Amino acid sequence: MAFTYFLGGSLRAGAVNFTQNYVTGIPFLAREVGAKSLKAEKLYHKAMFDVAIGKDLSPVEARMLDEMINKGIAEDQYIRQITREVKAGFSQHVGQLIDILGKPFSWIERFNRKSAALAMFRVKYDQALKSGQKA
Repeated sequence: MAFTYFLGGSLRAGAVNFTQNYVTGIPFLAREVGAKSLKAEKLYHKAMFDVAIGKDLSPVEARMLDEMINKGIAEDQYIRQITREVKAGFSQHVGQLIDILGKPFSWIERFNRKSAALAMFRVKYDQALKSGQKA
C-alpha cells in the first residue's frame, strides 16, 4: 500500500516526476546539440509544448509518436506494473480506485516520454537530412 500512500492521487508526485525532463532529458539532449547555449532547453521546451498541445507536428513526427504509442514505448510502464501488483489482492472497485489514484503520475510519465522522444527525434532527423541520409 506504499503506492497509495506516496504516489496515489498525489499531484506533488506528478510535479516531481515532471522535473525528470530537466534533470535527465535536457542534459542528455545538450550532449547532442551543445551545452554552451540554451539550444537544448529551447528545443526541449518546444517539444514539450507541441506534445501538450498536440499541434505543430510534421507528418513524420506524428507517425513517430503514434508508433511509440502503438509499441507501448510511450506508456507509463512502471506505474502500470505497480498498480497491477497492488490491485491483485483487492476487489474490482478498489482496483478502479487505484487506477484513478495513479492517473496524475501516469499522465506526466507519458508526457515525459513523448517530449523526450520528440525532442531527440527532431535533432536526429535534422542531422540525417543535413548529412544527405534518406530519412
